Amino acid sequence: MLPKGNAGKEVSQKFSAYLPAFQDIFDEESFYIFAFCLTLVAFIFAFVASRYVKIKDAGHLD
Repeated sequence: MLPKGNAGKEVSQKFSAYLPAFQDIFDEESFYIFAFCLTLVAFIFAFVASRYVKIKDAGHLD
């Protein structure tokens, strides 16, 4: 049992019991697939966002 005053640790341990561990979700191959897909989606998002977001130089505002 934890000493009194460690409410943060107690709450985190309580909730971590409900969450699956990393090894329960991913094996090595599925992690690499997930990482590749996440990277691909990030690049696609950045490319699409760059078409709509325009950055102006603060020194040349009209």
